[in-house]
Amino acid sequence: MYAFARQLDGETVVVALNISRDTRNVSLPVNNVREENAVLQNAWGQDRRTVTQGMLHDLKLAPRSGLVLTQGDQ
Repeated sequence: MYAFARQLDGETVVVALNISRDTRNVSLPVNNVREENAVLQNAWGQDRRTVTQGMLHDLKLAPRSGLVLTQGDQ
């Protein structure tokens, strides 16, 4: 599992990559990236994730897949 976040001009992108051959369920710490209750949108789908307790909880990634979550200041 490899994950990182980038921020620029009020926009946030969180990327998680599962490079293993197995499905992974992870929780990512984002307390230094987005505030509590911030909602991030899947860049490639309709689902949304909410920051709770400084984390993005229960992200399920299929083998050899990735997830890109985005949020811009409104």
